[in-house]
Amino acid sequence: MLKSFFLGGVLLLAQLATEPVAALTGNDAGGGAGAVVCRDQVNGTVLSAELLDLFEARASGVELRAVLGDDDEEYLAFLDARTWVTTSIQPAPRTPKERARKLVDFHKTVRDFYRFTIEGERVKPTRDFGRVPQLPRGCRVEQLARFDDHKQIIQIDSELWTRFDSLNRVALYAHEFFYRRYRNAGETNSELARKLLAAVFARQPQAGVRDGVPEGALFCRGEGLGMTMNTEFFLFPNPLRSGETVLQFASVSGRETLWPTRAYLPFHLDVKAIQNHANYGARIVDPKISFAGRVPIEGGPLEVYSVNLRFEFNEPIQLTLFKDGSESGRPIVIGHCQLDPLMAPLK
Repeated sequence: MLKSFFLGGVLLLAQLATEPVAALTGNDAGGGAGAVVCRDQVNGTVLSAELLDLFEARASGVELRAVLGDDDEEYLAFLDARTWVTTSIQPAPRTPKERARKLVDFHKTVRDFYRFTIEGERVKPTRDFGRVPQLPRGCRVEQLARFDDHKQIIQIDSELWTRFDSLNRVALYAHEFFYRRYRNAGETNSELARKLLAAVFARQPQAGVRDGVPEGALFCRGEGLGMTMNTEFFLFPNPLRSGETVLQFASVSGRETLWPTRAYLPFHLDVKAIQNHANYGARIVDPKISFAGRVPIEGGPLEVYSVNLRFEFNEPIQLTLFKDGSESGRPIVIGHCQLDPLMAPLK
């Protein structure tokens, strides 16, 4: 059972291993995952166990998809769902050769990244769950896994793991993938990262990050601290309210959104008013444009944030993320905007 892990995980786990640790602000340069565990009140036997992320999704009204089969089927379904929400493109059916290529590194993944506890051993607590929903009587959140960013291993509680179906096993993998990125961007608990799983494990496809983006929109991108703090958004006139401009984010300061996440500028910004400069990034070339202010983020996990935006004549576009009135990261300079691209599916 312990080695019956989803196949092909090395492709995304390799990304986790190569992302820098220096920018992390989590607990002891690592992050945890929890499970909602219900035990027999007399002998302590595990009666049920479910990944906290999936329990929260169901508690919030999300209908999760049924278990599809073994771990490799769940893993490929996860890749397809993530492709959909990040690109709004339905992936083409995988050929046997493509499937084999995705699954070929299974044993390397298990050998290099996963460590299961022995009998009587427990995973070291991370205390980074943040707020959790109300639990059924006799149940509690237990430490399921801990990603050690320095050692590049994931320690997993084998007692709980053996109670997981394939959907929960792959969802744990997805949790570690998203939460590592969110920690790298500055998050210190897993609250927001856990919300992402509702987008990729729901029974019905979620609206993707491109949902509602019209033809002719600009796609703009900026980087801060390398690849770990990317900001990407579509920019277009608000079709519902004249005199407004929509910024629809695919990521904000390194945090993927996975479903429509918007901020609204209180003025009309023609896409022709933005031009790219090789040295200074995407600049405003219309002298009538002058805006510097903070606007809330609406939709998705990041709606607890706001963004401070600067659109000034002959200056590059700048964006700074705010939470609870304080800056949450350095300003991001938007380096490039281009007309109506289509994000490529995941490889």
